[in-house]
Amino acid sequence: MIPHTELLQDVTQTTKDLLQILEHEFARAYAPDLRKAPAPDKWNALQCFEHLNRYGHFYLPEFEKAIQKLKSEGKHAKQTFKPGWLGNYAVNSMLLDPQTKQPRTKMPAFKNYNPSSEAVNETAVQEIIHQQKQLLDIFKQANDISLDYRIPTTLSPFIKLKLGDVFRFLIAHNVRHTIQAQRALRS
Repeated sequence: MIPHTELLQDVTQTTKDLLQILEHEFARAYAPDLRKAPAPDKWNALQCFEHLNRYGHFYLPEFEKAIQKLKSEGKHAKQTFKPGWLGNYAVNSMLLDPQTKQPRTKMPAFKNYNPSSEAVNETAVQEIIHQQKQLLDIFKQANDISLDYRIPTTLSPFIKLKLGDVFRFLIAHNVRHTIQAQRALRS
């Protein structure tokens, strides 16, 4: 069980930390550096952000719809949030090893979310910054609603996870690929 306020504080603080990295390291970076991949089979920083942006395009509207529905139905927050087993699995699959900052689990990107064969421009950085700001607003709105409501996932419209689990997953996913983008930028 996770206290409702603690879950929202954690995702909010992590998003603020990511936003600071994005604004200070990537928004000011030299464009060719953002396009430089550490190896031929690795993503450059822009591809990392395009990947995240595609997830944001899916989940941000889902979050907003869920919040609007829950508020209109008066489904108030519970004191604690109990993660689902599939939600916990998804979150844990995104976590990085604390020492190496490398993914514990290798996961190939789904075709629709894989920008590896495309040229991505610098607007990907501004878009991910905008999406992080939207997430901060969404987390504020979620303060007084239940995080147990299930929303569709990118896996399938039939596979639904609890809102709290998807918040945790998306933030862990954002951290994972922002660190990957930092590695690409420094290569």
